[in-house]
Amino acid sequence: MQLRAVHKPIRQNRQDGLVPLGRSTRRQLDRPRPPPPPRLPALVRSRCHLHYSPSASTLVAAAREMLAMLGAIPPLVAMLDESDGGGGGEEMVAAALYALLNLGIGNDTNKAAIVQAGAVHKMLRIAEGASGDLTEALVANFLCLSALDANKPIIG
Repeated sequence: MQLRAVHKPIRQNRQDGLVPLGRSTRRQLDRPRPPPPPRLPALVRSRCHLHYSPSASTLVAAAREMLAMLGAIPPLVAMLDESDGGGGGEEMVAAALYALLNLGIGNDTNKAAIVQAGAVHKMLRIAEGASGDLTEALVANFLCLSALDANKPIIG
């Protein structure tokens, strides 16, 4: 059984020729609708818990996890070798150390991935000739990574 729309003539009482339809007019209904907002892939929606009203800390934690899943940890660990070249290498190493620290905060999976990528041995090599700023970044990273029990035997 197929339903058909029945069009009945509507009495127009307005001078502008528009037919009132509640709060909108026929002219407003004929306008094209704006496109819907882009939908995130299902993995991002599930990881970020966007179907709920997330708090900022939930989004930050999800972003840390997503960055690690996208492969951000190995290149950051590789940047720890740049201290030998000079020319701003120390600043780049400090930035890489703080980025690794940020990824490891509150995420045990990322802490394990950072250690498995070989960061501990590179950080120990950097510590031998580190200045004040690098020393602070190294200590913060060692403290963060050692919070995971599985990392303690490797860190020592």
